[in-house]
Order: sequence, then C-alpha cells, then structure tokens
Amino acid sequence: MLKNFSLFRFKAIPKLTFHRQTACKQAKFIPAYQSVLFIYWIFIITVGSLIFVLSCLRGYFQSINERNSFVISQGILLIILSISNIVFNLCLFKYGRLLVALTQESVKLTNGRNEPYNAYLKKVN
Repeated sequence: MLKNFSLFRFKAIPKLTFHRQTACKQAKFIPAYQSVLFIYWIFIITVGSLIFVLSCLRGYFQSINERNSFVISQGILLIILSISNIVFNLCLFKYGRLLVALTQESVKLTNGRNEPYNAYLKKVN
C-alpha cells in the first residue's frame, strides 16, 4: 500500500512534462522518478533511525534518572524532528508550486479547451 501511495505521489509531475521543451523557454529541473524515490527513502530511513536511537537513549536516561543526558538527548531529538519537518515542508511546497506551474503549462498547450482545469487553476491561484 505504501508503494502505491508513493507511486501516486511522485509520478504526478513527470506525467505533466509532455512537450515541455516546446512550451517554454526556461527549463525547470524535474528530477526522475527513481532519484526522487531514492532520496525519499534515504531521508525516511535516516531520520527514522535517528529518532529511534535517540528515543531509546532518552528512555534509558530517564529510567536511570540521569537528568543531564536526558535533557541533551531530548534536545537533539527535538532538533532532528524540527529539521526534518522543515525540510519536508520545503520540499512539499516546492513540489506543489512545480505541479501548479506544469498544470498551467499543460492548459496552455491545450489552448485552454479544458474547462475543469481552468476552473481548478483559478481556484489554486
């Protein structure tokens, strides 16, 4: 199920890039599906393992009542969670803007003949 979800998420932009070279003069960087998936899973595995290790250390330090080590591990855990949240939100924002731009270009390529897309773009912008 997770694989199907990631397939849906990362294949939306490559499907919209048809005839892109003739549609506009500026070429936006559009990563390949495999590279995006690879970076996504590396990010998830790295952040997940760091969170797991730091949570275990935090619980261990709490059980032996070592306050300084507990506070340090708690602080590092919160910093890692904050950084990963910021990176994820920035990537999601960039992906969404690129998706809207490619949808607008696709509508321009069809000369605006598709009314549902025009209504959607008016709602998004």
